[in-house]
Amino acid sequence: MLACSARCAKSYFSGAGGMDLGMIEAGIEVIESYEIDRAACDTLRTNFGHTVNESDITQITVLDQQDADVYIGTFPCTKYSAIADIHGTRTGDDLFLHFFRHVALAQPEAYVIENVSGMKKFQVVMECMTKLPNYYVRVECPVNANMWLPQERKRLIVIGTKKPFDTLRYPEGSPLSMREVIDVGAEVYTPDYVQKRLDGSYRDKPIVTGLDGKRIAWRANKK
Repeated sequence: MLACSARCAKSYFSGAGGMDLGMIEAGIEVIESYEIDRAACDTLRTNFGHTVNESDITQITVLDQQDADVYIGTFPCTKYSAIADIHGTRTGDDLFLHFFRHVALAQPEAYVIENVSGMKKFQVVMECMTKLPNYYVRVECPVNANMWLPQERKRLIVIGTKKPFDTLRYPEGSPLSMREVIDVGAEVYTPDYVQKRLDGSYRDKPIVTGLDGKRIAWRANKK
């Protein structure tokens, strides 16, 4: 494996690079992202300077790839999400196994996983991600992302490290409000499928957030 002299990370299922940005802000250099979606890869290339691999992780070997100190896994959450569980038949998927395969073989100094809190119900997934030999593992759930987004957004974070650690530092201050991130009064185009959901046409009712950032009860938006 190719050695990396600096404190660096690789991300898998990188999406638009939210976790990549978080690692960079934490002082860790991201050297590579793996993502299959072309639009997401274009976004990564536009906003970051590291290598973006537009590829299918299920077809990538491990030990002949560039090494890193930290591996980041944000595999798709759709089949772990409560909203997606329309018929009560959530089964998860096997994509997590490919991130598990990379961590198990490469044995980085640390790995970080982010997903929906519903993933905690999947015992096989959690066993794989929390029982790796040689790692101290901490599970944080639910972590509310409302410090970074003006909405209630519960997440699950798994952190595995070769050395033990005691504390995690969370941001101080008040959560973001809608008023801080949108142009109040601007005209906004609403596609029909979005309007239908706002009007309550789907099984899961939308979560409506007021300008002050507080969640308010759902009510149909009558035209």
